[in-house]
Amino acid sequence: MRVKSHIFEKARLPTQSGFTLIEVVMVVIISSVLFASVGVRVFSPSEKSSPFQAQRFLIDVRHIQALAMLNNKKIKLVPLANSYSATCLNIDATPICAQTPLLDPTTRKPFQVSFSNNVKLSGAELAFDGWGRPIDPVTENLIALTEAYTLRGGSTVWQVEVAPVTGFVSLLRL
Repeated sequence: MRVKSHIFEKARLPTQSGFTLIEVVMVVIISSVLFASVGVRVFSPSEKSSPFQAQRFLIDVRHIQALAMLNNKKIKLVPLANSYSATCLNIDATPICAQTPLLDPTTRKPFQVSFSNNVKLSGAELAFDGWGRPIDPVTENLIALTEAYTLRGGSTVWQVEVAPVTGFVSLLRL
């Protein structure tokens, strides 16, 4: 009788089914990329949303202030109900002040912006002098009080404030 030696027999491992580590890693990477791209589209503000338009108005007010300092000109912000523009207080032959509204040097287009989605703007005209200080466009004197602009769109209200003397521009949600 022959004695079987278990040493020489192949150890049979139970067959296992499942995914390899590489397959799992690839699924995680692909799903992460898909979720990230969907999240950016869903959670980022669109150009039509009132928070985006309030932020754009704040950036444009700062840009108008910078243009005034860069060109040593008095530049006026002209708010209307559903748009705003920038003009020079004194029209002259310099490239920036040759037309109304003034030509934005960064885009080479007239500086006039319209709001979408029924966003409304309220506030008075304001100008910046060559030092970037906010001035009254009629008297050309420094403003004494904070100038506030209100943007209403849907159920949200935003306020952009320009501080006297320094011209610091800030955005508040009301």
